[in-house]
Amino acid sequence: MRHVKSEQFLFMSLYSPEGNKLLKKYGLPGNYDESVVLVEEEELYVKTNAILRIARRLNGFLPLLYGLMLIPRPVRDWFYSIIAKHRHKF
Repeated sequence: MRHVKSEQFLFMSLYSPEGNKLLKKYGLPGNYDESVVLVEEEELYVKTNAILRIARRLNGFLPLLYGLMLIPRPVRDWFYSIIAKHRHKF
């Protein structure tokens, strides 16, 4: 959280009533839990698209990670899935 600019993001649980409404609004199932979800300017982003768009708006070196968008999305998302599956081991 130290990299977040003040009041830049609104966080909510996908399991909350508001989160569930948001998922349904964008066509995701109410039990979606495959990745982080970002809604930015009325567009929904998931997996690496969400992570890299978030990184772009943070402080420090993290916006540089947005350059990873040059890697094709299926490749990025494949790595994302592996990391997400084993995230508790890191």
